[in-house]
Amino acid sequence: MEKPAFENVPLFAFATAMEFSAVFPKASAEYPDAVNKLIPIDEFPGGAYACVLDVGALDFSVGLTSILLECRQTNIAVSAVVNVGICGAYPNRCLNLLDVVRVDEDLLGDYGCEEQDGSFSSWAKARHAASPKQAPESIRNIVSNLKSVRGATVNCCTGTECTSILRSQKLDCDVESMEGIACFAVCEKFQIPAFQIRAVSNFATSRDKSQWKSREALEKLRATILA
Repeated sequence: MEKPAFENVPLFAFATAMEFSAVFPKASAEYPDAVNKLIPIDEFPGGAYACVLDVGALDFSVGLTSILLECRQTNIAVSAVVNVGICGAYPNRCLNLLDVVRVDEDLLGDYGCEEQDGSFSSWAKARHAASPKQAPESIRNIVSNLKSVRGATVNCCTGTECTSILRSQKLDCDVESMEGIACFAVCEKFQIPAFQIRAVSNFATSRDKSQWKSREALEKLRATILA
């Protein structure tokens, strides 16, 4: 790891290079191979770091653990970790496409067992973000002004109306992603405040990618982070 460019600044953690490049295009152009690397972000006021950790709770948690261990070993102070990305919103949860939300509670949406009758028994255990009051000054206004929602982290994205109803009603969740709870769990072990900011790109129901607004959601995400 190179000599740190900043001290005691937030770390923005992305699952994909697409999300990273949309929010921080300048840094993405300078560091085209950003996976599992600590990238200094000049375009964020006061400075920050970013990393791209790959899709899914497993790769994301392993990647974030590696990054934070390396920071600790090289005396790079991280004031908070912010998981940033797009998400799907469950229908009838008072959310609209392109809403930018703060996920304060997240759980494993498909963690459990299938019973003989085909029903699903959830073993989900919730993990929580830090309070906006605990956010470092550089991101406090960002997280404080966003709507609070409850998220589900899933290994298999919702593709049918049946699954959408099951997850949203049984788990009482508003949005789904594939990494959120991993960020909270890892940061809890490192005792670093963690936050999750997501823009709604689609509704998590019958899968129809022609209705998705990924590009527009990423534009809203960038505007929110750099407000």
